[in-house]
Amino acid sequence: MSKDKVFQSVQIQSDSILLSLKESIAAGAFPTNKPIPPVRTLGEQYNISRQTISTLLKRLYEENYIYPMTNGRYKANPKFVPNSLDTGEPIKLCFIGEKNKEGLGNDFYGRIYQALEQHKKSFNLEVDYQIYFDKSEIFKKSFEAFDAIILAGDVDWIPEAFAYFQKQNKIVTSCLSPINFHLPRGVRIDNVCGGEALATHIIDHHNPKIKRMKLIGISQNYPDFWHEQFSFRVTGFKKVWLEKGRNLAEIEELILPMDYNQMIDQWIQVAEDHQEGDAYFALSDKDAQFLISSLSSVDKICPLIFCPDNSEIARSHQLTSLFPDPEKIAHALAHQLRVIEIEGADYKQLDYISPELIVR
Repeated sequence: MSKDKVFQSVQIQSDSILLSLKESIAAGAFPTNKPIPPVRTLGEQYNISRQTISTLLKRLYEENYIYPMTNGRYKANPKFVPNSLDTGEPIKLCFIGEKNKEGLGNDFYGRIYQALEQHKKSFNLEVDYQIYFDKSEIFKKSFEAFDAIILAGDVDWIPEAFAYFQKQNKIVTSCLSPINFHLPRGVRIDNVCGGEALATHIIDHHNPKIKRMKLIGISQNYPDFWHEQFSFRVTGFKKVWLEKGRNLAEIEELILPMDYNQMIDQWIQVAEDHQEGDAYFALSDKDAQFLISSLSSVDKICPLIFCPDNSEIARSHQLTSLFPDPEKIAHALAHQLRVIEIEGADYKQLDYISPELIVR
């Protein structure tokens, strides 16, 4: 056999083994919290020389599939291992959420934090929760005790805080922050998908009953347009409504003001205007509560009210709702932390969690 053919044969064998190693990493054969087998063991497993295995490991490292340990061994990069949440070292995590002017935290962020707390052993996290409203509170406090920061919410100080923590070499990511913040990493809810899922359910199961579909909610951008998450829900909803053969003229968008007195007046007007054949997609659980209370105040009931969060309001009023699972969001955040731990500030990824439909 000529030298060229021998070289070609060895190259094909090396490429085949490299692919096999990548597939083993993706299949979880090498747990991310333990070193992958040493060169000698891998050489015996694949029946090739240690030199060839060392060369293949170098290629895996160059492609970020593995990363080196201080003892010269390697670990698999969690980026390529689905559901990998532990690299062997605990992460001291601070979960920072926003609070409103009354000092109350956001219930949904609280549920995400609780999921992180509940699974901290399997995630190998040490979790602390701090709520802030004024950004100056953050920049006055020391975070030396923490390895990682999760910034949750859509308050305007989050991009500045993100940059601040990156400069401190913290592992930092975001949770449910708007796209227009232009953050490089984070976990978000796929609100377009949510709107599509709800519209599909409504048309498939309630089509003959509905004459007018009212998408309703409070927006800080009143009276011109929805804020981001509502806008995506409306976009997904309208897309499916049209695809299913319904007329967009049947959809009415009711943007309500945040000013309390104006808002109450408009909720009452909505209730007074309610007719048989009206259905509502309340774009937040609080909007659903206002709608139900307003209808009740004028002695009206609507059996076709849908909302976007499986909250206590949805459960107590038996409303079909979308359910962005806090446990899935917590899992995605924990996985991101582990990848950032390895790849550092160069890692850029937005992960989207699709909400499930809870039918009642």
